[in-house]
Amino acid sequence: MLRENMQLWYQTAAIKAKAEILLYLLTDKFGQVDDKTHVLISRLDENSLFECIKRLKGAQSVQDVLGQV
Repeated sequence: MLRENMQLWYQTAAIKAKAEILLYLLTDKFGQVDDKTHVLISRLDENSLFECIKRLKGAQSVQDVLGQV
């Protein structure tokens, strides 16, 4: 049980870190992002966050990054 709890904690922390990185990069590239975007990003799963981060390089807007999430 302890092992499962530690794995869940680690996975949750990793997802939260990716969300914070994405928000930082969006703010750095496009300026302040709105609360709706913060909420949307906080609800994404790990794979969706990774896909958004990959799209960031060529994006011209926050919407380009978020795509169809």
